[in-house]
Amino acid sequence: MSTEPTPLPPYPPQRVWTFPPPPVRRGWFWAAIAAMVTSALLGIALIVTTVVVESQDSPGLIDDSGLLAIIDEECADMTDRVESVDRSDVIDAIQEQNLAVLNMVELIDVRAGPLIEEDVPAAAWLDDWVALVEARDGYINGLNLQGDNRLEIPRDPDGSLIIDRMNDALIDGSCEVPAVLVDPRSGGQSI
Repeated sequence: MSTEPTPLPPYPPQRVWTFPPPPVRRGWFWAAIAAMVTSALLGIALIVTTVVVESQDSPGLIDDSGLLAIIDEECADMTDRVESVDRSDVIDAIQEQNLAVLNMVELIDVRAGPLIEEDVPAAAWLDDWVALVEARDGYINGLNLQGDNRLEIPRDPDGSLIIDRMNDALIDGSCEVPAVLVDPRSGGQSI
């Protein structure tokens, strides 16, 4: 008995079943060409649409990088100032915080200049900060008259609080309204 392995058949096999190619009807040929042309046109349209949309300003977002850099810097300074205010005298604390916010708005306006007009919601975002300060001033007046008053945050035309719109306006979410501006009672203080 021999222990040699049996040789394998040649690869690919000598006898391969072959079939003639299926007949191609002329209609399918033209349908395939039309599908390729349509796909190419849709691809080009998608690329052009993407480029156009990316180049336009988003109406609900502040997305200009130069403006965002200025806002980030001024907002960080304002946040530090409002959070570090001595809250032993409520009315003085609120007034000092309001000055910090108005200072931020003014510095952004001066430093950003035309960038504010080019980025659609920027001017409205700054106006919302001023409206918040005005509401806080009304809160102080109510405290002086009644001693017991609530801060009424202004609302946008849709009925939502402006602070929600303010927090959502920045593409990077870097300048959120500090809690102490919305609730003067925060920070362990009761009014």
